[in-house]
Amino acid sequence: QGQFVTNFFDKLHPIFRAQKKFEKSEGKIDTLTPYEGFRNQPGMVGRAMHFLLHGSLDAKNLNINGKSLLQVLEVIKTKQDFKDFTAYATARRAIEKQGQGKETGVSVSAAKATVEQLGSKYEATFKELVEFQNRTMQYMVDSGILTPEMAKAMVEMNKDYVPFYRVMEEGATQSPNNFSATVTNPFKAFKGSEKKIVNPIESVFLNTMNNMMIAERNIAFVRFIEMVEKKPELFPFIQKVSGRVQGTRITEKELNSVFDGVLKPEFADGLTVFRRNGQLLSETEIVIFRNGKREVWEVGTDIGGALKNLNGYQQGMLIKMLGVPTRLLRAGATLDPGFMLKNLMRDTLGASVFSKKGFIPLLDNFVGAFHLLKKDSLYKKWVSSGAMQSMFVSMDRTYFNKDVNAYLTKGTLRNVLTNPLEILRAASEIFESSGRIGEFKKT
Repeated sequence: QGQFVTNFFDKLHPIFRAQKKFEKSEGKIDTLTPYEGFRNQPGMVGRAMHFLLHGSLDAKNLNINGKSLLQVLEVIKTKQDFKDFTAYATARRAIEKQGQGKETGVSVSAAKATVEQLGSKYEATFKELVEFQNRTMQYMVDSGILTPEMAKAMVEMNKDYVPFYRVMEEGATQSPNNFSATVTNPFKAFKGSEKKIVNPIESVFLNTMNNMMIAERNIAFVRFIEMVEKKPELFPFIQKVSGRVQGTRITEKELNSVFDGVLKPEFADGLTVFRRNGQLLSETEIVIFRNGKREVWEVGTDIGGALKNLNGYQQGMLIKMLGVPTRLLRAGATLDPGFMLKNLMRDTLGASVFSKKGFIPLLDNFVGAFHLLKKDSLYKKWVSSGAMQSMFVSMDRTYFNKDVNAYLTKGTLRNVLTNPLEILRAASEIFESSGRIGEFKKT
C-alpha cells in the first residue's frame, strides 16, 4: 500500500511514514516538520525570487536584511545605463583578477579607463551589488554549506566579485563539480579564460537562484537527519556512512589556488577540506552539510528515491527539450478561461475542507486576490515561504536577460501586459493563487 501511494500519489510518502513513526513514539518536532520541509522544496524558488525582487533574507528568521538585486540596480534607468554598468562591473572584476595573476581576456588599460570614466556614477551601486552577493553567501553559511572561515576567506579574495561565466561553443557541455547527486557545489575556483564573458548581471541572478535552492535543500535534509538522530532506534536502516571523507589541512599552495591569490595568514588558520576517497554515492545515500562539513548517510531505497532530485531545479537539456510539447499542451489547457473557473471552484472547495483555520469560500479568495494584486508584505511573505509552488518561473538565461534589461529601463511603467497570452497568464495566476494567499493569511 505504501509503495502504491508513493508511485502514484505522493513521492514523499516514505518521509511522511517516517515522520509519523517518530511522532507516534512521542517524538517532538518544534518547528517545520521534515515532511513539510520537503513538500515546500519546489516552492523554494519563491524564496530565491524574494532575494531578487523584494529583499535579501536572514536564513535564521527570514527577516529582510538588505536590498534585493533589482533594488540595488534601480540606478539603471536606460539601456545605455545597463550597458555602462555592465562594463564598469566587468572592468572592476578584471582589474582585481589581473592583479592576482589571472587571465580574464579583458584589456587592463581599457578596464582602468572604464573605471575612471564611470566610477563616479556606478561605484556605490557596484559596492551594493557585491554586498548583495555577500549576503547570499551568508545564507549559505547559515544553511550549513560553508563555514564562516571559508566564507570570510572567499570574500577577502573577491572584494570586487561578479561572476565571469564564459560562453561555451554550441553543443559543449560542462561537467559540474558536484558535492553529491543531491547537493551540488556552487563555488568554483577562477581559472582564467579569454572566452566571451556572459553578462555579469544575469550571472548574479542565476548564482542567486542556484545557491538559494542548494541552501534550502540542505536545510530540509538536515532537518530530516536531526529527527532520525533524536530516536535512532526507530530507524535502524538509516546510518551515517563513515570513511567516505577525510579531513585534511589545506596547504598554502592549495589556498592560493582556490582563492585566486595570496591569502592573509589569519584566513588560513583553521581551514580544513574534506576530500572524497573516490567512491560514488549509491542510490540509497544522501549528503548533508553541517557547519561546512560533508556527511554521507545511508537512508534506504524508499527514502533515497524520494530525496533524489527533490526540487528538479537542475535538469538536463534532453529533459527540457522533451518537456516543450507538454508545456505547450499544459499552457493551452490551463490558460483556457473555462479551466480557470473550474480550477478556482476546485481549489476553493479543497481549501474549505482541509483548512485548519476556517477558510471562508469566495471571501478569502477576494482577500487573497487583493494581496496578490497589491504585492504587499503579506504577498512577499507568501512568496518567501515556499507556498508559490504552482507558479512558473523561467530560469532561462536568454529570457532573463531580456526581462531584467526591460524591467530596469522601462521607468515607472513595469509589468505591462502587452499581449493576450500575458493577460491570460496573469488571470490564471490570480485564480490559482488567491485562495492560497487567503488561507496563508490565516496561518
